[in-house]
Amino acid sequence: MGADGNGIGELGQQMGSAGRNVGPKINQAVFVAPGAGFVWQDSNGAWWQERLAQNADGTTYFDETGRPTFELVPVSI
Repeated sequence: MGADGNGIGELGQQMGSAGRNVGPKINQAVFVAPGAGFVWQDSNGAWWQERLAQNADGTTYFDETGRPTFELVPVSI
């Protein structure tokens, strides 16, 4: 958490080569709960969540190397 107690210190600005802000920058690790993930909207208006892949029973899917992988799933907003 930032010094102000609300976490604002964890966000910064990513500066571009022209010296101007091009977007937010996360200055700390992001912790994501199981089943949660990041959501994007595609050019057709559909929403997609990127999360760790899950088995049918909701447990984390691990590939043959023992590592989890990501999946994109449609979500309703």
